Amino acid sequence: MPETGSEERASFLEHEGLTLIFFGYARLPQALSPVGSAGVVAVEIEIGEDDHRVLGVIVNGLPTRAGRVLRDLLRNRRLDDELPRVIEQLPHRYIGLPQKALCTALPNVYDAYKRHVIRPPHGNGEHNGNCTG
Repeated sequence: MPETGSEERASFLEHEGLTLIFFGYARLPQALSPVGSAGVVAVEIEIGEDDHRVLGVIVNGLPTRAGRVLRDLLRNRRLDDELPRVIEQLPHRYIGLPQKALCTALPNVYDAYKRHVIRPPHGNGEHNGNCTG
């Protein structure tokens, strides 16, 4: 039962300013992958650009309770402060076969976040015409 994201859209509307979305994924064990599906767990975390507070969390490829656990752990917290702690706590809060995929997808989100934060801003207003960031 994939996450629909309706709750996250509502939180986005309450935020004034720009938001950033970070994405990570990992393969599910083959035994858990529905026939014809991509067989991946995908995690999206949306944050406010100014304060890096988590506005929404969407988890696809797992039952909705996985997304609920992540939302409960992260909602309205700073991504840089809380995500490492959540990565440590998750194996104790989400137990079962998909755990490894979820515990792999989250560090991928954090790696994307760190790459963005460390990367120098484009400041010159130029754009090279492609979507390479």
